Amino acid sequence: MTLKTKAKRRAAPAKTDKAVLDVTVVLLEAGYASTAIGPIEVFHSAGRLWNWLHGEAPAPKFRVRVASIDGRAVTSLCNLGLTPECAISDIKHTDIIILPASGWSVIELIAANTPLIAWLRKWHTRGAYIAGVCTGVAFLAECGLLDGREATTHWGVAEILRARYPKVRWRTDQFVTEDGQMLCSGGIYAALDLSLHLVEKFCGHEIAVQCAKALLLGMPRARQSG
Repeated sequence: MTLKTKAKRRAAPAKTDKAVLDVTVVLLEAGYASTAIGPIEVFHSAGRLWNWLHGEAPAPKFRVRVASIDGRAVTSLCNLGLTPECAISDIKHTDIIILPASGWSVIELIAANTPLIAWLRKWHTRGAYIAGVCTGVAFLAECGLLDGREATTHWGVAEILRARYPKVRWRTDQFVTEDGQMLCSGGIYAALDLSLHLVEKFCGHEIAVQCAKALLLGMPRARQSG
């Protein structure tokens, strides 16, 4: 389902007994740094920044870990070095996985990151929510996890992915899609929309609005055409 058609359901938090959810942000070589850093800061701010601004005790909603394929530092598309905490194989538990934008050589990057495919499939079977940003959505499609599901991506690579993954129900007019436990977002800065969507899903509308206000962000947008 798209963000628009799930508006009523999205307003209510997902059912969870956990006070703090584990988020894993995966760093990809030659990716867009902002699509990793943006989600890290949104999830870290939820329950913290608003509270601090109002003199209240922090009540963090997410615990974020940053991993790369092999645990080594990566260099972003703009030559910014990013150092992870660990390798993906070191992650013992996660509730949410964020796949940042991988850059424009999508197919070559998938081939270069083969271990990621099996890892994503494993966590899908364990019930994790998996979210792809921009070209990072291609990794979800390569796993087969988007077959028969609605998904979006950046309009500039839409036809490439549509041809390679014809079983996916592409809705590239949408900023964010959610179908099952697979989430996708459009272009680079749609990473922020996707992150706030997840904050609202798991923490409720009030916490999401507080997070957006504290970071001076708008709430998730619906369509790329805007």
